[in-house]
Amino acid sequence: MGPSSLTVIFPAEARWLAAIRALVEQSCLLTGFAEEVTYRVKLAVDEACTNIIRHSYSSRSGTITLDVEVGNGAMTFTLRDRGKPFSPEGQSDLPRELKPGGLGMPLIQQVMDEVEYSRTPGGENLLRMVKRLGRN
Repeated sequence: MGPSSLTVIFPAEARWLAAIRALVEQSCLLTGFAEEVTYRVKLAVDEACTNIIRHSYSSRSGTITLDVEVGNGAMTFTLRDRGKPFSPEGQSDLPRELKPGGLGMPLIQQVMDEVEYSRTPGGENLLRMVKRLGRN
């Protein structure tokens, strides 16, 4: 199977998180990830989307673009939004109490094999997360 990709644009609203989780889950399972790895990847992408809704848009209206790419033994999830910029400094420690919506970048960095944040000259936030097949 060759490389493939999918792009979906969601409203930046909490009620759309279930649809995002379902898309990530099905994409992971179809690609061949184990259920346990799929669950962690789904949680990491959900956390990233929750952070965009809460912090980047501060609950204002906007959209989240999710690009899912499969190829070269890995899945790449890229989230794009036009909210406030994100500052990853000081985001490396897991909180004492682990709960959805409060895990942030530490969880994402722990689950994913590569995590890269950037801001385009056009003012778009990009969060690129890579998970390789065969990695826990």
